[in-house]
Amino acid sequence: MGVTRIAIIDGTGDFFDSDYEAAMRMSFCSQLGNAFGRSVYQRGPSSDGLTVREKAETAAAQLMSGIFSCNPDDRFFLSGYSRGGSAALMAAEILRMRGFPVSGLLLFDPVKKHPWDTPAGIPANVENSYTFVRDVTPALVRKYAGTISDGRFVPRSLGEWVDNPIRPGWTENVTPPSGANPSKHRLVKIGASHGALGGVGWKHVTEDQFAQGFVAQATNLVLGEWGLQVNLHQGSFSEA
Repeated sequence: MGVTRIAIIDGTGDFFDSDYEAAMRMSFCSQLGNAFGRSVYQRGPSSDGLTVREKAETAAAQLMSGIFSCNPDDRFFLSGYSRGGSAALMAAEILRMRGFPVSGLLLFDPVKKHPWDTPAGIPANVENSYTFVRDVTPALVRKYAGTISDGRFVPRSLGEWVDNPIRPGWTENVTPPSGANPSKHRLVKIGASHGALGGVGWKHVTEDQFAQGFVAQATNLVLGEWGLQVNLHQGSFSEA
């Protein structure tokens, strides 16, 4: 009889754990951690991205712990948000190299903001994936340019890219494996902030209210399809 194991990596946030936990308490990854047990959950990588690889290796080790051969009945699931989503992709690649399949990969707007290489798309050992990404339209980017502050000096000549909750320059490669069944690898684009797709949106971004409700319900449905029962809620919203 096989085992079902889950590893979850949240997005980057406050440096101090107490502040991070308060800010990310209702993130979708944190809610998944509460549903499946906090031992399967990792807080997000550092803001410089240097711990992304470490998070990926830890997640892969959690899933492989105590398992010495690939049982066809084993079920491994990975989930991540933002840089944590990129780490989840890395973890899936580590499992591929070790000969382990990944039954499901759930990604909340993964972004490559780190110095480490990531797989060229979703690794071939991933049987099912579901990815939420921002639909970064020019109108949405312009609408919210300069409406938040990261507490850093940036030249205003950068225009729409500066202090923008939509995060127009943040991307990651989530191309399905070559020849994969499209119905098993789904990508959903949503016009909202990067925070909203992780369950930690902004009060002033009017699109975030709908987006977070949609992502929560869609996650409940897709995990149900994969045999994992959860009841995610809308998440939380921060002031600008």
